[in-house]
Amino acid sequence: MKYLELKIPPLLLLVLFMAAAWLIATLSPQAGQRLLADPALNAGAVVLAVMGAYFALQGVWQFKKASTTVDPIHAERASALVTSGIYARTRNPMYLGFVLMLTAWSVALGIMQSLWVVPVFVLYLNEFQIKPEERILLEKYPDAFAAYCKQTGRWWR
Repeated sequence: MKYLELKIPPLLLLVLFMAAAWLIATLSPQAGQRLLADPALNAGAVVLAVMGAYFALQGVWQFKKASTTVDPIHAERASALVTSGIYARTRNPMYLGFVLMLTAWSVALGIMQSLWVVPVFVLYLNEFQIKPEERILLEKYPDAFAAYCKQTGRWWR
């Protein structure tokens, strides 16, 4: 198989992982007694959620500005390699935004065990979303994408 045939839309993936975090928190022996009910942690969750939304929306805006697709299911339809704006700092601002939003949600649930979904989400994104997309971009823009990868980190520069 050249690229992963079955791709889950990232927004749906985020919702599924949020549901998993909620389920873990609900089934936890500590359910009903929020361990992280500290107002500072709740404020931190809000800050993370806002940052996540900002990164994701900046990524979408940069793609729209470049008139290229935001649909990661069909990365081969990319008509431009976007390297400016938020993309000068991270190759995956939308995914970074989703990670921050999932972290915020897990913190807001108040059960430490629900945070375990975050590293699993990152591993999934790396293997089944980002790597296949990067292979496509490397084929479409071999020199430009290779240079971009050297100067900009997958998650942050």
